[in-house]
Amino acid sequence: MRRRPRRSATPANGYVDTVTGRRIDGIRTIDIYRAGIAFVGLQLVMIGILIAFPELVTHYQGAGFDGNIEDIQIEIPGGDLDLDLPPVDFE
Repeated sequence: MRRRPRRSATPANGYVDTVTGRRIDGIRTIDIYRAGIAFVGLQLVMIGILIAFPELVTHYQGAGFDGNIEDIQIEIPGGDLDLDLPPVDFE
């Protein structure tokens, strides 16, 4: 029985770009994982900052809302389409 090749998100060998006609080298999966390390590190740093300074996200925690929810209107740009949808009920 012949083994089927494993599928990959990236080509193992280089390929020729159909638009530019240039040969593009293959990318290893480990290269993709290495590129993501910076983003994971940044998220960990931000979580550490929020743990150290929780007032950054809890500053308005007790402020509440002084207005009437019925007076809020959201204008959608380009929302002039007549779709005959019922109003949204938030209760």
